Amino acid sequence: MNQVTEGKLVTIEGIDGAGKTSVGGALASKLREVGVDAVFVSRLSEPSNTVAATRLRALSHLLWEYPPDVDVRALGDRHLILLMASWFALFDAAVVRSALPQHRVVITDQSPNKYIARFHAKGICDVAALFQNLRRSDLALHLVVDPPVAVSRKGPLRETECGAAKTATLASFICFQQSVQHELVELRDAAWRAIDAKRDMTAVVADALDATRELWSVTPLDPPLGAGTPDLLVAD
Repeated sequence: MNQVTEGKLVTIEGIDGAGKTSVGGALASKLREVGVDAVFVSRLSEPSNTVAATRLRALSHLLWEYPPDVDVRALGDRHLILLMASWFALFDAAVVRSALPQHRVVITDQSPNKYIARFHAKGICDVAALFQNLRRSDLALHLVVDPPVAVSRKGPLRETECGAAKTATLASFICFQQSVQHELVELRDAAWRAIDAKRDMTAVVADALDATRELWSVTPLDPPLGAGTPDLLVAD
């Protein structure tokens, strides 16, 4: 009986507006173009298990599906942190770990590091342990972009992207995201690679593709499964 070889997990890291979703989807497409069985999974990727899918949608609704002018901070940081930990635990189990045996490379823009960095930037530093049992990434691509550039790429701003500011403004977004960027740098380990994301998409994706070569250029999965799986893109 052939043993199933697990694929490699690539996470796309960065502040709000860094381009994580766009780069993740484009990277998966480029990998498939060069013959690598790759899939991009994101916030709306549906688990095959219907119970897991229903619960993941419910958690997503609580966390992210609200009008931009609603201040969810009134619910308290601990409530939001625990909701996020629950969402990531289910996404990890039902989406990420399910995809890894089927694909040579699994790419996701859904990493808890942005949220950990946000809370660290607010002085709440005891949250990382809630995510410690998630599948660790084999490669983390950190899209480094200045907050003024990031904000120009975004639509309506949310209060959660602007730290402790009472209203979501360009100035509060830039100030808070500068702190988040610093905290992301502090979270880096040996698996992280920094990519200059201020450039055009073609250059950023080319660098991302080159960074992944260490994962797929030597030992292929045998047999490759799921080639051509469509990617589901949502805003990061």
